[in-house]
Amino acid sequence: MMALSTLVVLYLVVTAWSKVLLEVSFDLALQQESPTGYTASHTVGEYLEDRNLNYIRYFHTLVSGQPRTSNMRFAHLEFDDIHGWSEFETTNMERTHILYDLFWINWRRVLWTESADTEALVRRPQPDGKLGGYVFTFRFSVEDGKAAEFKKFRDAAHSKIVKELESNPGYIVRHQYTAGIFQNEYEEMCAIEFVTLPSLSSSMFENEVISGLLTEMKDKFLENWSVTILVPSTDAQGGVIFRGAGADDKGK
Repeated sequence: MMALSTLVVLYLVVTAWSKVLLEVSFDLALQQESPTGYTASHTVGEYLEDRNLNYIRYFHTLVSGQPRTSNMRFAHLEFDDIHGWSEFETTNMERTHILYDLFWINWRRVLWTESADTEALVRRPQPDGKLGGYVFTFRFSVEDGKAAEFKKFRDAAHSKIVKELESNPGYIVRHQYTAGIFQNEYEEMCAIEFVTLPSLSSSMFENEVISGLLTEMKDKFLENWSVTILVPSTDAQGGVIFRGAGADDKGK
């Protein structure tokens, strides 16, 4: 594994120009309104007015392979870069403390930096007007001394996996992230989104090419790994991307 000082420098150089995802896992408190009438929705509404925020999206946890108790909910907040995230946090520090003290409890916040090989979002036709939100997330770290071998394997497997995914009409998009500066348990995350749960299952569990490559990868190269499946809520907000002022400013 690279020396920490080298890793930090590389990470900071990359994050200066890379999109940043704040991944928040949490549970809801029993009371969702303070004695003064303040709610989590007030904070989220103020978040969306921040020009550094591109979007917020909510998910429920369907399956978690992580070796610990898992939260029932996830929120994803996207920023253009690490500077935008730091400005957002500075501006919203007080309301963020209220949100996590009162409403979003048992939380964990992790920053992920989008990798260069993340797929550009393709707006594929989605049956029945569904918005997607069924996300297969594969988190992992590579064993010491196997980084070069793993890169060769991943480069060779990439085109095969993409071909299989694109043959599935329910496939939407793939994102690749790194988080090596913040944790050593899972240094990378691949998030693959589908329109429905059956379309997710079709590619990630029932497809022999993809499942075979993932099995070979974890058996030969990975030190830690886990799969989490996220699904949209069952209400009207399920799958919705709540655009922040940052996205509106840039015409995204």
